[in-house]
Amino acid sequence: ARLELQKVWDWAFDWTKVGRPAYEGATPMRMLAVPMILLNLIEEVAGDEIAPYMPKIEDCISQMRLHIHEEVQTVFENVSPNGSLVDNPDGRLLNPGHAIEAGWFLQHWAQRLGRPDLQDIAIQMVRWSHDAGWDQEYGGLYYFLDADGYSPTALEWNMKLWWPHCEAMYAHLLNYSLTGEGEDLKRFEETTTYTFNHFPDPEFGEWYGYLDRYGNVTHRFKGGPYKGCFHVPRALWLCWKKLKAMEFPLE
Repeated sequence: ARLELQKVWDWAFDWTKVGRPAYEGATPMRMLAVPMILLNLIEEVAGDEIAPYMPKIEDCISQMRLHIHEEVQTVFENVSPNGSLVDNPDGRLLNPGHAIEAGWFLQHWAQRLGRPDLQDIAIQMVRWSHDAGWDQEYGGLYYFLDADGYSPTALEWNMKLWWPHCEAMYAHLLNYSLTGEGEDLKRFEETTTYTFNHFPDPEFGEWYGYLDRYGNVTHRFKGGPYKGCFHVPRALWLCWKKLKAMEFPLE
């Protein structure tokens, strides 16, 4: 697993190694997905032996922080190499569920490393992204948004997908376990209520993955090339562990 992690690390920073060419004229940008996923992979692979990975961990944390713009309380999916904002559709792209997931990835390391500075910013990442992404009229998290309020270019931008809600349930519960603040509990309850009222199939079991803005199922299949058996069990397991640790009554 450690050898494979090193391969993935090399591929993540040089996409030509996996056959993806670098096109001339493309705006140079960093992607949030790269450092956040690598942080999560290191957490899973390293176990208790994190010392050899500390340079990589700190590198990923530094890269993630370039996407966090406290001055506008926003987590951007793509930024310039130095972290400045890029004024085009990719640069203004917000993915609330992805930023929320990145927040709890960072929070795990904040706790493990004993870093109050990271704890605070990870809490805010989750809060900002939820509040920006929550549909105040119909409920649920938008899939994509534009930071300046323009229409996102992705046609599915206003759909409600299963995985952002899975990530949000755990992230809000994790926040609440650390802060004890009612606003975090409210976000957890709001997200959980929407999720269990819309995604599970009460007749045949499993979860649908795709809803329109109004909460209607758009794709009746339960799995496919994009929706695998991952986000749902991980989120439920993490929530169960956290609730048990907090001594919540479990039915």
